[in-house]
Amino acid sequence: MTQKLYRHAMASLYPISLPKTKDERLFSGIWLRWNALTKAEQFICANIVFFPVWWMVGIISHMFTIFLLVALFQEWRQYGRIKFKTPHLFVIAFFAYYFYDYLDTWLIYFDLYPSINLPSTWTRNPNNLVKATLQFSLPCLIWYLQSHNIKVRKEPIIWACSVSVVTMLMMWVGVEFAMPTAFNPPRTLYAILTKKNPVYEYGSAMGDGAGNYLLIKEEGRYRFFFDHYQTSAIFLGFVGLLALDLKNRLWSILLLIACCFLMGVTGARAVWIAFAPAVFLHLLLNSFKTRGIWLLFAGLALGSFIFLSLPFVTNLALDTVQGTKQSIAMARPGSTEARSKVYQETLNKIPEKPIFGYKVEGEEARQGPSLYTEGGPAIGSHSFILGTLFYQKGILGATLFGTFWVSLFFWMYQTRRGRPLSCFLILIMLTITSSVSIIHMTMTTSVLLCMVIRQPTRNSSLCVN
Repeated sequence: MTQKLYRHAMASLYPISLPKTKDERLFSGIWLRWNALTKAEQFICANIVFFPVWWMVGIISHMFTIFLLVALFQEWRQYGRIKFKTPHLFVIAFFAYYFYDYLDTWLIYFDLYPSINLPSTWTRNPNNLVKATLQFSLPCLIWYLQSHNIKVRKEPIIWACSVSVVTMLMMWVGVEFAMPTAFNPPRTLYAILTKKNPVYEYGSAMGDGAGNYLLIKEEGRYRFFFDHYQTSAIFLGFVGLLALDLKNRLWSILLLIACCFLMGVTGARAVWIAFAPAVFLHLLLNSFKTRGIWLLFAGLALGSFIFLSLPFVTNLALDTVQGTKQSIAMARPGSTEARSKVYQETLNKIPEKPIFGYKVEGEEARQGPSLYTEGGPAIGSHSFILGTLFYQKGILGATLFGTFWVSLFFWMYQTRRGRPLSCFLILIMLTITSSVSIIHMTMTTSVLLCMVIRQPTRNSSLCVN
């Protein structure tokens, strides 16, 4: 009787639905109970599950603008006005970086930079001005999330991501066994309506053109329902790290194995150099947390003793490492050689214009030995940190973005209560990956999701405090 009166009193004090005290109440068997989710969780999970549909329609490049408009419309419909709190430092720095980039776009388009020599391959495209304006939807969306302190539980998000992973596995099985031969990929609905690229040519879907085709696989590498191999691999790395925080160990292990397998078929090497250390760091920190660190170090000590004491084990390990290194380099030797040229020439060019940068990518990288390729990609490409920031934006742009990134870490640490460890490791993974990759859509969405994934407390709303 006393417990019933207590629950009735609590319900009157907290009319907003409270989080479930047991994670199992979120599920009915293997299915997610839709009514147990908040509106924010429903919106996010629905978009993750239906992402292949948005891919077929051809609107994934406009998703941030759509998300912002939906959020602002919901805000206006519910409160009659749009509420934003005082922006945090990371929001201000992010707006400053985007304004700096926006100003560069306009000045370059009208050729108002006297000290910038545009490469011969650069073309003036009016669409760049429109895209630069729409890109402000991302900092506005980040400001919205910071202002409303939205909290979503990790279990529904991981469940929705698991559905996407299962879909990717089914696509792999279908392509490998049902359609083993190459075929011309169809166009997206948007490309059909706008009559873009009616005929597919091998390799024509690289770069911006990839969004016009429902291209699952090319050159033996899978991109599934994403616009690039790296985009797909980063999403899988994000899901794999989140899976480590699941209490259901069977679900956690199976999801991690599936993500590792699918990352392998994407052929994206850049993500592995960040994903593997992040997984190890997660296991190490969890060992400290559960007082099992002695077991981890005991295993490392035993492995080191065997490696150093038994000559045949040492030789086998060294041969394996050397063979793996050579196989990775020879898997795509042209790509390895081209990247080496790009990074070397980019480093050599940065000191010439260190403050404001070159603003755009340079000519094709050609310096150095040419065993597999005659040249390389454009100077200042294939690296967000080295190319986009220091080469194109200079020290000024790198400082603005660095301020945003570091202050975002501090904000997430200040709001760490209820936030899983994997959210911080995902940011570390993205930092390492961005040194050998440009910023892809799933890198940005991973940051947005890490901002909102937090277990709400009983005295807080699941959506807004």
